[in-house]
Amino acid sequence: MTIRQKPKPEDVKAFIEEPEKPIASFSTQIYPWEDPALRDDVVKSFNLRMPEAYLVKLRWLNEHISTSMHRFVLNAVTTAIDAKIKELTGK
Repeated sequence: MTIRQKPKPEDVKAFIEEPEKPIASFSTQIYPWEDPALRDDVVKSFNLRMPEAYLVKLRWLNEHISTSMHRFVLNAVTTAIDAKIKELTGK
């Protein structure tokens, strides 16, 4: 059936009566970051676009704290990612 064709009544009935397929539970799902092929020694880049004022703030922080801008942002982002993953998966 193409988008422009009117669906056949039997197709519509079959679609409506089809039982819903269960969604995999988060607790039993294997997540992409649990892949044993992932290595801790591999580091990937990700460009982050931010408003200019935040970049200026980040540079200011860099001058007033004992860690690099990269380390500061990496810590903030990984902490936020882990918190959101825990919220969504309970893990």
